[in-house]
Amino acid sequence: MQKKPIAALAFDSMGDVTRFDHDKFYPEAHRILKPGGCLAAWGYDLMTFPENKRAQEELHKLFTFTLGPYWHPRVDHVWQHYKGM
Repeated sequence: MQKKPIAALAFDSMGDVTRFDHDKFYPEAHRILKPGGCLAAWGYDLMTFPENKRAQEELHKLFTFTLGPYWHPRVDHVWQHYKGM
């Protein structure tokens, strides 16, 4: 498969945007993306167990207290569903 420079793409995608330096990334993406192009971003979210209160509480403890110290500092973008980016 031939590699094309990103500037030639009408569409590009990226993974976990929480790890990017947004102040640098988005202006550069805007600069090199083909006019009318699209940039897709995605991430992950926590599972929910709306009908199982105990499972939901245990999952909350796991993600908040056990794993919390290991999350990337900008993981709040994920928890806020990328609102305000």
